[in-house]
Amino acid sequence: MDYYRYHGLGNDYLVIDPRESRVGGQSLTEAAVRLICDRHVGLGSDGILYGPEFDVPDHPERPGVRIFNPDGSEAEKSGNGTRIFARYLVDAGDQRVGERFVIHTKGGPVSALVADPRRRIEMGMGTVSFHSTAVGMTGPDREVVGESLMVRGRPVVVTAAWARAEAERARGLVRDGRSPNTARASAPKQRLYTFARLVDDWRAEALTRASPRYRDEAPASIRRFFPELLPRAASSLVRAQVREIVQAHAPDAPIGTRRAVSAARAAFNWALNERDLKAGANPFERLDRWTEESRQRVLTDAELGEA
Repeated sequence: MDYYRYHGLGNDYLVIDPRESRVGGQSLTEAAVRLICDRHVGLGSDGILYGPEFDVPDHPERPGVRIFNPDGSEAEKSGNGTRIFARYLVDAGDQRVGERFVIHTKGGPVSALVADPRRRIEMGMGTVSFHSTAVGMTGPDREVVGESLMVRGRPVVVTAAWARAEAERARGLVRDGRSPNTARASAPKQRLYTFARLVDDWRAEALTRASPRYRDEAPASIRRFFPELLPRAASSLVRAQVREIVQAHAPDAPIGTRRAVSAARAAFNWALNERDLKAGANPFERLDRWTEESRQRVLTDAELGEA
């Protein structure tokens, strides 16, 4: 199978060009994609970009790409995925540096500009709107930024950044946007997406093809070494706090700490890609390296005798 491996901000994708590869789009079944993306028995990746396909209705000149998640499902859009594909189109000679072009995805067109292949690629993923009509909130027309509401008797502050997603998952939760004193809830308060929940979701969804031992031990190591982070919102975790915890554990358990960090990094990367987690960066990335202190000593005669 012919492919190219690219990565963007730590997300690595395999680009399969139908013009070069013998793998047809119909061959990329869910089972086939899962096998290819498996890092133990396959090539290993965070997804597959299949294209370019020039079959867009009314725009035969527009390159299209199919984006596959590592679980075999097909995504509508991916920021890193389309950015990688834009760079590939330039590398393949289909597009030119400095000229804006359009990539068609399952979720619609995405504009791209490869200003500098090594440093800057601009993507037009859509326009952010904070207006109440755009984010699905009732009440007077307004910008929903830092708005205070009462939900089940408790004050909460919402912004359009997450109000849209919440409205789509639980439309009708907030029925009245008139004032903090009159808002009421028609459904239970939405669960905070904690780090503990992220780890549970990662185990249940991303590790289905992992070995039973890793599927149990990797999440357990995260809980054992980072218990204070579990009840916190996953999007609020910062590298400085993680580094402090790591430095506290590393001297006594360097191997266990390293394994826990590796598992947490993988879980967080999965959430950034699959859960659209609103976090600036993976807090488990680029931690300071630590080394195990020497434990060499001379065995006693009694210990040698026991051996």
